[in-house]
Amino acid sequence: MGRASNTTCTQDELYRGERFLAAFTLIEQTLRRKWGEASGRESVRRMVDVLSKTDPAARRFKDDLEEFSELRNAIVHERISPEYLIAVPLAPAVERIEAIAKALSEPPLVYPRFAAKVARFPTCC
Repeated sequence: MGRASNTTCTQDELYRGERFLAAFTLIEQTLRRKWGEASGRESVRRMVDVLSKTDPAARRFKDDLEEFSELRNAIVHERISPEYLIAVPLAPAVERIEAIAKALSEPPLVYPRFAAKVARFPTCC
C-alpha cells in the first residue's frame, strides 16, 4: 500500500508535528502580547504583517512565519485522526521554527552585550 492510503504517521513524524505546533503556539502567544489584544481574533499572518512594519523581529522572520502559518493550518485543520498529519514538518523546519520561537520570546538583552567599562577620573583640587 502506498503512503497516500496510510492513515498513520510514525512516532518520529508525530513528535516533529508536536514540536512544530508547540513552537508555533509560543510564537502566537508572543505575537499576541506584542499585538496588545487578548481576544485571539487576529490571525498570526495578519499580526505578522502589521507588526513587521514596526517590530524588527517580526520583520526579520516575516517570510518564515507566513510559510509556517500555512503549514500549521494544514496540520491542525486537515487532521483526520490523532495518528495522522496531512503535512509532516521536516526536522530542519522544526529546528528553524523552534529557533524563531526562542528569538521572539526571549530576545537578546542589550546588557551585557553592549556593556562597557566606564573609566572614572579623580577630581582634582
